[in-house]
Amino acid sequence: YDGRNRRISSFKYTENFSPKFTFLKNGFGDFSQEEVRALLKYLTSTDATGLLEAYDDDSNVISWASIGNFSEIQLYKIANKRVVGVTAVWDSISPFAFSDLYTVTKTITATDNKITINIDTDDNKPVYPRVTIQTSSADVKFVNKHTDLLNNSKSYSSLELANNNSGEKIIVDGANKIISSSSTKRIFGDDFNWVWLELHDGKNELTIEGNCTVTIEYREVRKIGEY
Repeated sequence: YDGRNRRISSFKYTENFSPKFTFLKNGFGDFSQEEVRALLKYLTSTDATGLLEAYDDDSNVISWASIGNFSEIQLYKIANKRVVGVTAVWDSISPFAFSDLYTVTKTITATDNKITINIDTDDNKPVYPRVTIQTSSADVKFVNKHTDLLNNSKSYSSLELANNNSGEKIIVDGANKIISSSSTKRIFGDDFNWVWLELHDGKNELTIEGNCTVTIEYREVRKIGEY
């Protein structure tokens, strides 16, 4: 009341994830003018965002991924204008990185209709996956029973689709809030409850009603600080 307290409406982590890369030649030799041109062409050839996948070693295991583009490119020079390195900042569209793309596919029947997904995200918000449904029944419904790290459970009813055609392919992109169908004349309207499937940090036990083949694709948030 006396003005000393900071007035807060919400806390948000907004600083963009911007790792800096240094490019060196194998053997640490000098870059020729042609090699500098080729590297700068590679780093700056597009104005659009792209997907960067980073590896920590030669194991072919993705450490983290990010969407953005390179900026702040500089040449590292020593005596006689010799170029021995090039630095570039990856300017991400988000304040954090992401995991590799995880994919789960299962054919759902009346006797085998459960999928368990363990989520390990560094954010306190749900992970919204891209769900592809190849339908063979008119109605499809997902129910997620989530158990957090403290063993607390809660059920979420979501993603209800009605009046589907046999063989129809439906894509529910929860991250971008877009739903589409292989049937060009399909208008969802009341056929979709407009509730997007949520996966939460911890154990997610999905129960799916309706015969179909389901593919669930998602990335988890990775907060890796300065990289």
